[in-house]
Amino acid sequence: MKSKDGFTLVEMVIASFILAMVFGGAMKCFVAAARSQYLANEYYAASVLARNRVEYAKIYPFQSLAMLIETDVQLDRYGEPDGDGVYWRTTTVTPSVVNPVCIDVIVEVDYETRPGVMCGVPVMVATMVGEGG
Repeated sequence: MKSKDGFTLVEMVIASFILAMVFGGAMKCFVAAARSQYLANEYYAASVLARNRVEYAKIYPFQSLAMLIETDVQLDRYGEPDGDGVYWRTTTVTPSVVNPVCIDVIVEVDYETRPGVMCGVPVMVATMVGEGG
């Protein structure tokens, strides 16, 4: 009996299946990592938009803070109003329960996690503003 070099068809099919499973698992990890990075970037952008609005409220004239009230203003990544933006900002201005001479400013920014799907919990940043800063 002569020894043959090479692989049988069954061995090739099994090796191909194992290789496909390994590559499939690696691709799933890469896709999950890319998705996590995308969501982290969107969350960060939303938090920057909220923090910028709060900082703006801190330098706004105290008597005019009520003018900052807004509901679901659609924004682009730079905080500019944009009908095609993927961020929605809501600003509430209410008298403070903790300190009656102060005003609470709460900014919530909602963002899309994928086209047409909003995040479950918007980014929220709050501050208390008193007359004189």
